[in-house]
Amino acid sequence: MNLHKDYDDILTAVLHVGFPRSGGGLELYGGASTKNPRNLLHTFLFSHGYIHIGSLYDILHGVQPWTGAHWSIIFNLKKSI
Repeated sequence: MNLHKDYDDILTAVLHVGFPRSGGGLELYGGASTKNPRNLLHTFLFSHGYIHIGSLYDILHGVQPWTGAHWSIIFNLKKSI
């Protein structure tokens, strides 16, 4: 999993499309860096048609590995624009 923070993020909306056989959930962690992710705060399980909306600038997050069909349509509003 590629844990990261989106430091330039104001707002993100992600539409999930597909039917993976396993995995693909969005995981949120309580740590300050990838070297120290600390505890898993929450996992949003992948669900076809589900939309995540929020700001991920200060939340360490990543997507679980998956098998099967899995796509995401992402809208980002960035500070630098």
